[in-house]
Amino acid sequence: MIMFSDEEWAECSRGLKDLGLRVEEIIATLSSEVGVTPHSITHRVKDRNSAARKIAKKRETNPTYDLSSLTDVLGVRVITYFSDEVDHIAAALSGEFIVDQLNSIDKRKSLAADRFGYMSLHYVLGLSPARATMPEYRQHADVSFEVQIRSVLQHAWAEVEHDLGYKSVRDVPSMYRRQFSRLAGTLELVDEQFCALRSELAGPRALDGPSDEVALTDESISSVSLAAYVERSTLLRFNERFARIHAVELGPFEPAALNRLVVNLNSLGVRSVADLEHLFSSHFEALYRLIEMRYLLARDRGETPAVTVTTPLLYLLLFKIADMGEAEGRSAFEKIWKASSYEEYMRSVSSAMEGECRA
Repeated sequence: MIMFSDEEWAECSRGLKDLGLRVEEIIATLSSEVGVTPHSITHRVKDRNSAARKIAKKRETNPTYDLSSLTDVLGVRVITYFSDEVDHIAAALSGEFIVDQLNSIDKRKSLAADRFGYMSLHYVLGLSPARATMPEYRQHADVSFEVQIRSVLQHAWAEVEHDLGYKSVRDVPSMYRRQFSRLAGTLELVDEQFCALRSELAGPRALDGPSDEVALTDESISSVSLAAYVERSTLLRFNERFARIHAVELGPFEPAALNRLVVNLNSLGVRSVADLEHLFSSHFEALYRLIEMRYLLARDRGETPAVTVTTPLLYLLLFKIADMGEAEGRSAFEKIWKASSYEEYMRSVSSAMEGECRA
């Protein structure tokens, strides 16, 4: 059965690859704005045979279904690391595109509590009036496209389920239904636990008293222990002194900065918070003079130096390098800073460090 002509298909699919790339870029930007880093954002344009098969299947229940009824000739897939990020991206898309509520479906909610199966949020979207008037989007002003959003584990289930060939609970032989349900439930639980673990690791751990501070020193260097170290330690007293004397408000730590410090400290043999505390205490006054000198020099030049609560740890790395000896220190220094984006910053600190070592 001929569903549509070559000309009709060419018109329907015209420019959709370019639109898919543009939509990917928009979603990447929106994801960043809501604090989400997707695992992947991809798109595909349905081929003609797939479109014909879908129309034929739809006509079994709706004889008027035709090429213009398709809403997923262009499909975009967004895979997140965490299940709750699906809703964050969905909210961002709702503010940027027109959502076709009639054809959109949240399969996470449509699945009965005692059933297993594919879970994903499917949005059918159209360009907003403002974007549709832009020259690069005018030809797609009336185009609908589908965006599927799901977590990595939801995607894994979908891929396995597809490979096994079972699309619903009714298709699965009864002897295997319980096993399917257990596996699906396990993945949902893992998804939830990953979200909970991420939330716990996102912020500094609260410390209640001296005994907690002592216990902290026994911990290995990690982003979590460093975040706690910032809140109660010699570093905290260092920062309070600097902020008070120079009347500045120190910026907060960033998770990315902590992760980098973990790698750098470990590469220099600083394995525990106790190691870090000893290093910091040993160089406290010299470190303070070095940072103060750099800060005042920048301020005298009319600059606005950015100082955060972890800035002393960046400088402290140089003291550790100096302790290691010339050859070994130079090798470690290059290893740490070559991958850093603070090249210019590092050069000024290095110069100051050389002066400090000669003093």
